[in-house]
Amino acid sequence: MSHRPMTGTAELPHEHPPPAVVVLPGEIDLASAPAVTETLIFAVSTSPGVVVADLTGTTFCDCAAVRGLCHATEYAAARGTDLRLVIPAGLVRRVLDLTGRDRELHLYPAITSALTTPRAGDATSPVLAFRKMILSLGLGQAVPDGRKMVELRS
Repeated sequence: MSHRPMTGTAELPHEHPPPAVVVLPGEIDLASAPAVTETLIFAVSTSPGVVVADLTGTTFCDCAAVRGLCHATEYAAARGTDLRLVIPAGLVRRVLDLTGRDRELHLYPAITSALTTPRAGDATSPVLAFRKMILSLGLGQAVPDGRKMVELRS
């Protein structure tokens, strides 16, 4: 059995740009919801990666607000951006829970958790970073369902 050194190149993971934070108004209703939606869509369009919508000061929202948040979230998802809504316990959170939208939106209880949670798919552990490097060197194999499996070859 001969031992050859493995060669190849791998890109080191690059840092993502910091999240954009949008502070939303105290009340979001039929009159203000379109402007809020446009603001979130603009932030998503200009800030790749993560956009955090801070609703910690929002004490009221109606169905137009809920519709706008859902629309902005769908827009973000279509562009590969994670739109995170910071909504602590209270009336706004209760409205989203009652309408079932809490299961569709990316909700966070505090701004710190929204800013520090890694994006889905990021290599956040040494094991995932190692797997990513092995796969980028062509030393791994994909299984049929699309997940990656590391298989070292000599």
